[in-house]
Amino acid sequence: MKYIIVSDIHGSISALDKVLAFFEREKGDMLLILGDILNYGPRNRIPGDINPAAIVERLNAMADRIVAVRGNCDSEVDQMLLSFPMMADYTIVVDNGKKFFLTHGHKYGESSLPLGADALFCGHTHLWKLERNADGLLVCNTGSVTFPKGGNVPTFAMLSNGEVSIRQLDGSVLKSLKLKIHNSEFTMNNSKFKIHNSELRIQNCFHNSRGLTANNFVRNCSLGIYKKEGRKKVDRRKVDGRLIQGTSKQAGRYMGENPNWKLEI
Repeated sequence: MKYIIVSDIHGSISALDKVLAFFEREKGDMLLILGDILNYGPRNRIPGDINPAAIVERLNAMADRIVAVRGNCDSEVDQMLLSFPMMADYTIVVDNGKKFFLTHGHKYGESSLPLGADALFCGHTHLWKLERNADGLLVCNTGSVTFPKGGNVPTFAMLSNGEVSIRQLDGSVLKSLKLKIHNSEFTMNNSKFKIHNSELRIQNCFHNSRGLTANNFVRNCSLGIYKKEGRKKVDRRKVDGRLIQGTSKQAGRYMGENPNWKLEI
């Protein structure tokens, strides 16, 4: 699924309309709203285009495609106007086995997450951020579409095909980051390999007594892009710059003992 993620709208109809235009243009599946929807907030200036009623109309028209959480400026009165639940302090979206923790950021954050989350999405600070923390957790602060701070431009985020990106209101990408596969395992020719911190797809791999043959052996790998066209025998393998000759089992043993291997074929 394709998720558009926005936070800290603070009543600005023009900012929301630009996000919704991107949503429609990209054929988004779900809109994830991380709080501070209608109220401009007493610490902020009043937006020149503040129009809570228009925002309510836009969002209620697509309520079945919205997941939202409460921000520190949201109230029970806001919930009375909106047709989708938005008063929870956090929620968890699960997609394709990945758990995404959604919260505004004033109560929960990197230091107070449930175990097992694959990514954290938040707002509140009005400062966009996209990185992995020391524990390898992907952390995305979408920033604010209305009141960006720190000299930043208005921003939101998109999650699609295992990649998170920070976007400007015109849709251009400021930064993107792949979700991480945690200790994924695959079996090939009775040899078991463990892949650490990588995005990897194996397609049409073959093995015989003389070595490994491959058809598009590795593609779209976060360690690099390696491609073999056709069924060509792989006689030589470079792992971390070392030439490994012989069977694929010998190469596999080295990979298993050195988790951060880089393969060149």
